[in-house]
Amino acid sequence: MVSLGADTFICPGSQIFIDAGFGYSSYAWIPGGGNVHFITVDQPGTYSVIVSDADGCTAASSKYVREFCPVSIYVPSAFSPNKDHVNDNFYAFADGVIDFHMYIFDRWGELVFESQDIAYGWDGTYLGHDAPVGSYVYRVDYKLYEYLELQLHTKCGVVSLLR
Repeated sequence: MVSLGADTFICPGSQIFIDAGFGYSSYAWIPGGGNVHFITVDQPGTYSVIVSDADGCTAASSKYVREFCPVSIYVPSAFSPNKDHVNDNFYAFADGVIDFHMYIFDRWGELVFESQDIAYGWDGTYLGHDAPVGSYVYRVDYKLYEYLELQLHTKCGVVSLLR
């Protein structure tokens, strides 16, 4: 018995390996040909292998490779809320986010800002006053689809508030 595992995905411009495992006397890949235990895949599609053992017994398996690129979130490392209309607000950036929650803490761990809307960023104020210049810790919890499943992710880091 041979198994190529669960169906998977590939992002354009990248490569994956599909491996049928060692121990067979011959391998026939479709498409691709070749008589080795693995192939390199750089395109979506269905990939199949027929293997034979030393006794002439054969087995086959297929794997579907779908085109998909997981979404990543970008969070800048600094912003300057000085009202010059350039980087005046601190936002996280991503496409395809289903659920979003951003928290920003000062150096003492006090929550100074939170948002559940990716389009609503921090303007550098706290309790109606300009927050001090310095470093702030952020935490972003978000959900997005990876392949066909909704996945929860968390990204933490430090942002510098400059004036």
